[in-house]
Formats: sequence, structure tokens, C-alpha cells
Amino acid sequence: MSVMSPQTVRWSPRALLAAAGLLAALAAPAPGAEPARQDADEATVFVLDTQLQARRGVLVAIDARQVTLQDESGRRTPLPMSQVLAVFAAAADADPAFGVGAVSPGGARIEPVERTRRRLLAEPVGFLETVAGERLMGGPVAAPAPDADRKAVKDAVWWSQPMLGVRAVPLDGVARIVSPAAAGAASAQPAPAPAADEVRLANGDQLTGFVLSAGAAVELEQAEKATLTLPFERVASITLANRRKRPSGAMAFLAEGSVVAVDAMTLGPDGLVLGPPGGADPAPLPVGLRAFVPRAERLVPLSSLAPTSQTPPPGRRFADPISLRRHPDDPAFGVPPALSAWDILLPGPMTVVYTLPADLRAGRLAFTASIDTSAAPWGDAVLIVSMGGRELARQRLNIDRPAAAVNVVLPASPGSPSLLTITLDPGEQGPIHDRVTLHRPLLLAEPPAPGR
Repeated sequence: MSVMSPQTVRWSPRALLAAAGLLAALAAPAPGAEPARQDADEATVFVLDTQLQARRGVLVAIDARQVTLQDESGRRTPLPMSQVLAVFAAAADADPAFGVGAVSPGGARIEPVERTRRRLLAEPVGFLETVAGERLMGGPVAAPAPDADRKAVKDAVWWSQPMLGVRAVPLDGVARIVSPAAAGAASAQPAPAPAADEVRLANGDQLTGFVLSAGAAVELEQAEKATLTLPFERVASITLANRRKRPSGAMAFLAEGSVVAVDAMTLGPDGLVLGPPGGADPAPLPVGLRAFVPRAERLVPLSSLAPTSQTPPPGRRFADPISLRRHPDDPAFGVPPALSAWDILLPGPMTVVYTLPADLRAGRLAFTASIDTSAAPWGDAVLIVSMGGRELARQRLNIDRPAAAVNVVLPASPGSPSLLTITLDPGEQGPIHDRVTLHRPLLLAEPPAPGR
């Protein structure tokens, strides 16, 4: 991807994780000073290690070598970057003993009514999604005057992202473009690739064909090579048929909704610096950071895979399908969740089967399971995780034990499809109100085998 006017972005320490309503005291102590105790308003984060185990603390510093956390006693612990898979904002009272998706027991969650209010008050902003998992808030701008590289200008979308400047995104690297007018109604979930390019107009009409260019005007080649040119103001969204790719490399999740690829990240007393691919001089800009993933190819959200099958339990002919939800403590709205990991709701007893992609060497699965406690005392269910006919985990969930951590090693299945099965069976109280949510379910992808 070519980059025009790239910028490295610097955030002040107290802007870090501002979207979560948390402020970070990140300045290093004076030599010889006693370590400070953790204050309630400091930026609490979870750090995931290479076993998908979560550690909670206050983020003190990050550089290419390590992440430094401060615990509740004020002790600071450096964690080698090679052992870190993700850093993301967490509620101060979320207990990592309940796993990667631990939910605040103190009611810090954002209620649906409040989410709706914030959405209505927010100024709509358009966005562009790439096939590699980036999401750039902003809008298209006019391409520069043609030069010797005329084709590169013609076949790129010039996109202005307020925090990072203007980027030229190759058209074959674009997954979806959504205008500000349609952003409020657009799904925050990534758009799957259609059979042909789709252009949805502001009046609701949908056109299909081959998008030749997108910017201030959109050129669409339709049947019999007829070309239709539309001003961008008439377009609600564009979804391209380009093949999607799993994200890789370092990714930063910004509070304003962008998800950007970066090639460097440091944090210290002077602030937080992220470097987009291409690198440039730092440009101090205030913005919040929701999460950072140094090697996105190692973390695969289970929500990014479509189930192979969803079946009701024995004796029942029908089961409502699973649905994707936002984590209760995630303060964002209308944007992808931290780590792009959507919660998965199982609305009742059922069996869900996922066929893991052949090129995904998944070595571990982790999530937090919780039952809907508003249905007490009837909610009582047993969650079972299995693979290849082998049971890996079994957790009973009810009012006395409403949440549990699941973290299992996935057995290899060379030469045959890897079938991951999640079963929700009714407990002693029967199937009534057995609604269970898998919070932030993540697959750990093993590195490629040597020589491959």
C-alpha cells in the first residue's frame, strides 16, 4: 500500500484509553522514589500472553522490547514483547481469573439505552475498510494531479483520515466504503465479499458491476461495458468483491473507530507514538487508544468465522441462531470492538460447529462464558467445548456460578477438517432462559511450521 503524507501519531499519556473513561498516570518515578500505588482513575488494561492468559494492571511503558505494567501494590513488571499478544482497555474491577473476556461485576457496562443516546448525538463519520482488516475513519479526497505514475493514481482511493493524514489505498485492497450519511446504519461488523461489486445509493437502490474508481465520483462498469458515473454524495456504500485476508502485523485500535496497521509503538513519559507503515516524523495529536496487537496474525476472533452448522438439542426441532454482540464493558459504539472480537450469544440449548480454515493452525481457544443472570433462578446450563469427538472443557453456569473462564489446547487433526464444536445443554432447571454469551472468544494461531 502506498502512503501519501504519512504521519507518526503521538498521544499524550492522559489521552491513552480515554475512550474507556480511564486516565493513565504514565510518568516514570524519580530515581529512588517509592513506587506509587494504583489510583482508581488510572488506565487499567489486560495484557494477553502467548497462552491467552490475561494479566491486569496499569500500563506504564511500551517499547519494541517489552510492555511494563504496574500492579495494585505499585510494583512494576516488564513483560517481553515476544510474550505479548495484545494490550487492551479493561474495567478496573474486571477479574482476569475469569478469562480474556472478563466482565466488570460492578456495573461499569454501557447499557443499550446509553449506547443509543451516544449514537444519536455523535456526528456521523464515513469509513473505509481494507481487505486486510484496517478501518480508516474519514472520507475521500480528490486525487493529486496525474503524473508519470498515472495508473497508481487512477487505481487508488485517496482517503483522508483526520489523525493520520491522506493515504492512497489501492482499489484492489478496499473491502468497503461507507459515506457519513450511511455510517450510522452501517454494520460495525466487516462486510463479506460479494460475488460482484455493489454500490448502494442514498435512496436505497443497489447497483452491481465492477467499480473502476472511487473518490469524489464513483465509476461503475455495468453490463455490456456501460459505465455509470455517480457523485459520491449520491452513494451510501460501496462493497467490493476483493478477496478478504486475515489481518497480520501490528494493529492499533483507536478510540475514534479507526483500526490501523503500524510498524512501531512506544510509550513513556513523553507520550505514546504509533508509526504507520512507511514511517515519518512524530506529529503530536490527541486521541484515545483502545487496543494494540503486535502480531495480528496470531489472534483470530472466533466471531470472524461463520458456523458450519447450528442445530437444536435432541427432542427439539428448532433453535434460534447465534448472534454477535458487543462486550458489555466496551464503551465504543458503531465501530469494531477491541481486538475485532465480537461476543457470541447462544440464545438457548444448541450445538454450534465451526470448521477451522485449513491454513489456520489453531493451537488454543479462550473466552469467558457467562449466563444471563436476569433469568434467575431458571438459568442453568452446561457448556461443552469439544474437537474431533474429544471433550476439551465442560462448565456449568447458573446463578451461583454465572461466569467461567475457558482456555483449552486444541488438538491437531492432520489430514482431516478441524471441527470445533460448542454445545450448550440444559441444566437441572431445564432449557428455560439458558442464554449464554462467549465473551471475546479468541483462537491462537500457531506460527507456520519450519520450512513452510
